[in-house]
Amino acid sequence: DIEQLLAGSTCKGCRGRLRPLSKPMAVDAASLEAIVKSTRLPVLVEIQLKGSNEERDQAGALDKVAEHLEGKLIVVKLDAHEERDLVLRLGVETVPAFVVFLAAQVAYSYEGHADAAVIEEWIWQLTH
Repeated sequence: DIEQLLAGSTCKGCRGRLRPLSKPMAVDAASLEAIVKSTRLPVLVEIQLKGSNEERDQAGALDKVAEHLEGKLIVVKLDAHEERDLVLRLGVETVPAFVVFLAAQVAYSYEGHADAAVIEEWIWQLTH
């Protein structure tokens, strides 16, 4: 179940504790919808063109945010080319872009590059 994946769970084989997502996860529109609807955590969506220079430039900041806010934030990546209809419905006109969902609703969006400290500040302001 997606909630167990997001919250962390126990491995059925070794009974070891599995960590919540601490790395950005690539998603499609259906997966994003399932995640957003099934969690109380904020969901940060990076909208990017897969394999682009911009995606590579932004990757370090996104990884840092996912690791630093592990268990407090879900970080996903959405390919703007593959999910064009969703990207347009979200009002995104340029990439990179970020959308933050809280309680299954868009709470914040930003178009352009952002470093880890800026992204973490958005999340702090939205959740405090």
